[in-house]
Amino acid sequence: MKKIKYFGHVNQDGILKLFNRDGFSDDLKTFLNQDVEITIEIKNKRTLPQNGFYWSNFIPSEIECFKERFGETYNKSQIHDWNKANFFASEHVLEETGEVIKIPESSAAQGTKEFEEKLENCRQWFRQNMDWEIPYPKHQTDLNFER
Repeated sequence: MKKIKYFGHVNQDGILKLFNRDGFSDDLKTFLNQDVEITIEIKNKRTLPQNGFYWSNFIPSEIECFKERFGETYNKSQIHDWNKANFFASEHVLEETGEVIKIPESSAAQGTKEFEEKLENCRQWFRQNMDWEIPYPKHQTDLNFER
């Protein structure tokens, strides 16, 4: 089943503004002459404390791990891009080969629950592959809301 997902905002007058209207219009063309179902649901964005923890504790822990393991220092933006490519990505399987293709997605598009699930997947990967523990919010060392 083919599925597309877009995000937007309904203003006080009940008008829907899509965040990527051009992309939505282009994707609709792949559904020509077909019946479709449209679902609208409220999206819970991640909270300011979640965002602060991610940028001031979670990513720095990853940076520290990579520096210890590889002797290289990466910046927050590089690690965030790596997270998007590996943990916030949508996966598509090529039926012919079984190969999994990952397409990075915006972490900001994740709701509070989805965001925490992605972070937990990342923690598990670090635990299994790097023998590294990424902190949980209750163990945070500093809460600095700047990137």
